[in-house]
Amino acid sequence: MKKTWLSILLLTAVVGCPKNRGATLDVRPDPGWTFVGETSTQCFFPPDFAAEFNEIKRKELRSAAWNELRPGLSGELPSAPAMDPDRLDSLELVLLGHPERIEGFADEAWRRCRDAAESGGVDGYVAWLDRSADELSADDCNRPLIYEVHDAIQVQNGWHLRFHMCEGDRIRVEVGSGARLYTVYDTGDPSANTYHGVLGDPVNPTSPGAPCQECRAGELLLRFEDDAGGGVRIEPLVPQPADTDLDAVYARQDELAEKFAVEYTAPAHGHISFSINDDTYYDNLPYEDADKGYTEYVSFDLYPIIGEGEMMMGF
Repeated sequence: MKKTWLSILLLTAVVGCPKNRGATLDVRPDPGWTFVGETSTQCFFPPDFAAEFNEIKRKELRSAAWNELRPGLSGELPSAPAMDPDRLDSLELVLLGHPERIEGFADEAWRRCRDAAESGGVDGYVAWLDRSADELSADDCNRPLIYEVHDAIQVQNGWHLRFHMCEGDRIRVEVGSGARLYTVYDTGDPSANTYHGVLGDPVNPTSPGAPCQECRAGELLLRFEDDAGGGVRIEPLVPQPADTDLDAVYARQDELAEKFAVEYTAPAHGHISFSINDDTYYDNLPYEDADKGYTEYVSFDLYPIIGEGEMMMGF
């Protein structure tokens, strides 16, 4: 009799508890693909990245997670919602270029897939997958300044030598340090002109339309234009206090036989460009050295800084 009642109880337990293929919010599945919800949709449950404190192992965990996640996103698992193939390629490029983003993507994909499966519709989840590459790379900068530039400052033109930089890019700019390189007030009589270098004209006033009213006339300027609409910043490339003895500064540079050298870090993604502080270029004149038989020019050299004190050379 006891055996009969035991058999009935076991049969009742089996019949009354149908198999549930879907993971629920109360049950934490093992990392990997798992069935979720009444639709038996497969979603990828990510490993606990934050629990791994060894950086090398954490990188390996990211790689392993993506290698397991990608086949389901490509349609190789029939029960896993798949992305558009081109968008998957774009996503892979973003994640392989920035492996640390695999963690956030995998976590968000799990939450969205789980919610979609439990609600019975995955269209919104697939739409998010297809735009995920754009969202992940929205603030990326694909045009860093990584090449050298060797040119000359044009004293008879406006803003020029324009280059794109990514936020945090560092460069070293070197410019000619001579005391007599050009004038922005040509009188027609070379002997009466006030020639000066990139620190600006110490005598004549700044033109009312010049880009920097607080700077000296003819002073070499750097302009930064923010890609995100954060405005335009204009500043002297080689700033000097108003009461500086410019002749002494030039003399020191001549004694050192060095150009003026300035390091600059981009505050955001954007463009840098250079110009002398003027807006009337018709009366600007490079200095002509009669003894040397040639017209001086303002040398310009730009070197990207790729590490602590290291510059990109040879490109």
